[in-house]
Amino acid sequence: MLSNSLIALLEKKRSSLSKIENEILDYIFLHLSDIGTKTIYEVSDDLFVSTATISRT
Repeated sequence: MLSNSLIALLEKKRSSLSKIENEILDYIFLHLSDIGTKTIYEVSDDLFVSTATISRT
């Protein structure tokens, strides 16, 4: 699970992220309990973005 300091840092940087990066961050925060078990393909399917977009982010 992400530490509170990492979550705080990510939230602080949110304004400098692109729309897609923010959507990916939101997805990660919503799925903190199981994000470690999801594949890049599952995440990309859920967000309707390419696997390349996920890996670049």
